Amino acid sequence: HYSRLHHIFERVARKHTVHVLWFRLNQWRTTPRKTSAVLHEVPALSTRDFSTYYLINAPAIAEQLRQLFSRHEIDLVISANPLPGLIAAHLAKAARIPFIVDYSDHFPESAAVYYKNTMLREVVRNSVKSMMRPSLQIATKIVVVSNSARKLVAEEYGLEATKIVHIPNGVDLTRFRPRTREQALAELGELASAFNRSSFNLLYSGTLLPRIDLETPFKAVQRLREEGFD
Repeated sequence: HYSRLHHIFERVARKHTVHVLWFRLNQWRTTPRKTSAVLHEVPALSTRDFSTYYLINAPAIAEQLRQLFSRHEIDLVISANPLPGLIAAHLAKAARIPFIVDYSDHFPESAAVYYKNTMLREVVRNSVKSMMRPSLQIATKIVVVSNSARKLVAEEYGLEATKIVHIPNGVDLTRFRPRTREQALAELGELASAFNRSSFNLLYSGTLLPRIDLETPFKAVQRLREEGFD
């Protein structure tokens, strides 16, 4: 999931056992990536709609989580998903296990953006907000990626700011480090031909998810070129 958790779990898994609940989402044609964590696939019913997927598979998700809690010694639970997170929150509370919500996304908005119908979008937004509220209240700590997100979560859900921790996204210094343009182009190899001083180069840093809608700016650039704008 959220991708920063993947990298965190890989590091934690070097010394500890990390159990990850994994969902096979058909819309993204997801397949297990190479990982040091232990993946537990939910035996779920297939559907292309995200809301429907989680709702109809809630019993299976709950059962998978109950099995994880009963079969393994869990020391910490981390959630970054509204409905599974709500189930995990109550299980963690009952077991008196610390529960952390990684609020790396404003979930009501990110869930609603998949729907074009205004009324349906509002229903999804309010439903997700209702799911997140008890999870955040149960949470031992809530992690956000910026101070503005910290303020948003505190005001949106009526929480004490001291419960919310700001941990910005990190950088893997083995991959990203200062270098000259010439060194960077040399490392790109054949891809370097796409980057030259006479062309306009756009760098996107983020996840490749349907809701990001990268197609629209690409189409806009193409249309501008067709209309004579270089």
